[in-house]
Amino acid sequence: MGQRQEKLKEITLKKFAEFKHDKLTSKELENSNLVKVVSDTYKKLGGQLDTLPTNYGPWDISTKDFIIELDEERHFNRYRLETLKSSYYDNQMNFSVTDYKDLCNDFESNCLSAASWSKNWKNDSTEKMFLKSNEDGNLSGNGSSRWRQRAYYDFMKDITSNIKNIPIIRVSIYDKFCGRTIDSILSSSDNKIINDFIDEIRK
Repeated sequence: MGQRQEKLKEITLKKFAEFKHDKLTSKELENSNLVKVVSDTYKKLGGQLDTLPTNYGPWDISTKDFIIELDEERHFNRYRLETLKSSYYDNQMNFSVTDYKDLCNDFESNCLSAASWSKNWKNDSTEKMFLKSNEDGNLSGNGSSRWRQRAYYDFMKDITSNIKNIPIIRVSIYDKFCGRTIDSILSSSDNKIINDFIDEIRK
């Protein structure tokens, strides 16, 4: 967990009690009306497994009534853009899908600066799940299997919101509040403005 996420989590959980929501199971996905949507997106990302993966990581900030996912530099790139083109996002979400698409186009270079080497680029798990990666930092052709995995798991968390009826609020570090980026706010010691921001996104 990065410092920005720690800061947002600390202040959020002073206002709202922490609650551990279960992740989506394969059976829940199979019994939903979204399994084809997920399958189509997984294949478009170069998915290689016969069974759709559901083992995404823990929620960033989890309370009883809502979840906050803080999306930093590694979450905006061509693979996340591909997931955002899914018909699933035609319905209203707790974040601007249009803005997120723009961020994927505008800030992929920041993702490359933050995650173009070692396990940020590929690992044994991601190489099994997706196409074999190019050499570190080379986005041509197959690009990065780890980037593909992260985009897919972000997508799966959004799918979980629908199937389990849990509101998920996505916050980008590039979002602005009171004329400042969320990155700037969370990197500062101004806890009041962070409190005000949490109140705003919970309206």
